[in-house]
Amino acid sequence: MLRLAEIESKKSNQKYKLGAVIAKGRRVLASAFNDTKTDPNFGSGKYNTLHAEGRVIKKAIRSGHDIRGATIYIYRKNGLLAWPCPDCLKMINNAGISRIVST
Repeated sequence: MLRLAEIESKKSNQKYKLGAVIAKGRRVLASAFNDTKTDPNFGSGKYNTLHAEGRVIKKAIRSGHDIRGATIYIYRKNGLLAWPCPDCLKMINNAGISRIVST
């Protein structure tokens, strides 16, 4: 799953390239990368980018997936730490995602 998150990160046009995947078992529910924030009511708090974590949660929910108990995989290009920011961590917890795996 981290490999899929890595592939997503390569699609980003941001300075810091991140990708995220939400999965239950071996089933991928959604994948996304960080991008420019376009919805003022949804995003990663004060940041002007829509973080990969928030974007993947939004995609999964819009697709009708129950992500409670799922795992989120987060990859940051160039081997840098990819732990969620406080706003993303709050979204992850509120969504009921039970496990975070990051590089």
